[in-house]
Amino acid sequence: TLPGSAKLEALFYGLGSDGSVSATKNNIKIIGNSTPWYAQGYFVYDSKKAGGLTVSHLRVSEKPIRSAYLIAQADFVGCHQLQFIDKYQMAERLKPGGIFLLNTPYSADEVWSRLPQEVQAVLNQKKARFYVVNAAKIARECGLGARINTVMQMAFFHLTHILPGDSALVELQGAIAKSYSSKGQDLVERNWQALALAQESLA
Repeated sequence: TLPGSAKLEALFYGLGSDGSVSATKNNIKIIGNSTPWYAQGYFVYDSKKAGGLTVSHLRVSEKPIRSAYLIAQADFVGCHQLQFIDKYQMAERLKPGGIFLLNTPYSADEVWSRLPQEVQAVLNQKKARFYVVNAAKIARECGLGARINTVMQMAFFHLTHILPGDSALVELQGAIAKSYSSKGQDLVERNWQALALAQESLA
């Protein structure tokens, strides 16, 4: 159970340059605008900004959130960079039965055998729901370079069902149009395409 009236606590491990922080800030706005719930974010940055680790903490609650502490145990952990799996103890921060999402070029079957044994053991012990998405490939196909944030946002909403039905897709499309319209319709449409491919790859 979540502390108090918290509905969801999530951790996202990203790189300073991959858009993970701006994605989490967008998620907070979307949840705040399109659900009756409250959302709060905390962001922890490594000193080496562009190439350093960023950890985004997202809380969703039925009541106003007054927690002033970082999330120790999360319902959802997103590892946005495969190389982090050896470096940081992410699986340990997952609640039993939680969702662990990994951005990886390998399939779920293939990647499992490549995970460090300690990580496998922790995920098994916690009966984690383990998902993979090849966000880098989707971002490349859509001409988005290293910005995997759109793909990871779609995956988060798709797996947590924090927004009902297809409303996540609609809300994300709206947020993208708002964020990128000044940079041209082409960029908006490439991000929309990334949403569709992300949803497809997780179905």
